[in-house]
Amino acid sequence: MTTIKQLAATLGGHLRNYRTSRNDRQVDFAARIGVGVSTYRAMEAGDARVSLEAWLKAAQLMGRGDEFVGVFEPRGSLIDSLLKEAEVGATVRKRVRKAVQFTIRAGRDDESVGGSEQRLRRANHAGRRRDDESGGGGEPRGSLIDSLLKEAEAGAADGKRVRKAGI
Repeated sequence: MTTIKQLAATLGGHLRNYRTSRNDRQVDFAARIGVGVSTYRAMEAGDARVSLEAWLKAAQLMGRGDEFVGVFEPRGSLIDSLLKEAEVGATVRKRVRKAVQFTIRAGRDDESVGGSEQRLRRANHAGRRRDDESGGGGEPRGSLIDSLLKEAEAGAADGKRVRKAGI
C-alpha cells in the first residue's frame, strides 16, 4: 500500500512537471494559486503537511479541480461490477454474431446461408453427442464463429469462380 509521503511526493512531482511544461517560475505559479513561495516549494517537495486548500487551488488552476470530487464517491460493489462485465460480454457476443452473419450473407445468397447454418448446427449437435458418449475426449472442434467464417470464405471463393466462368 502506498504511504501518505509517497502520495504527496507523487503529487508534488506532477505539480512540478505541470509548472515546468508551462515554463513558469515557482514564484509566479505560487502567486497564481494564491499561496506563498515556501508553501509552493513544500508542495513540489511532497510535504504532506500542506493544506488541502492549497492542493485544491493548484488543481483548479490546472483545470482538474473537479477530479478531486470523484475521489470520495462511493465505489460500486463487486457484484455490480461483475454484472456490468456480463452485460458487456453479452453485447459483444451479439455484435460478433451479427458481423459473422453479415459476412456470410455478403458472400452468398440467403438460401445457401440458411443451409450452412443448419449444417453447422447439426455438426455441432453431433459433435457434442460424440463428446458426451466418449467422455469429452473427442477431437477438438473450432468454435461456431470459426466455422461460419470458413463457410463465408468458401462462399466468397465459389462466387468468384462462378463470376470468372461467366455463369
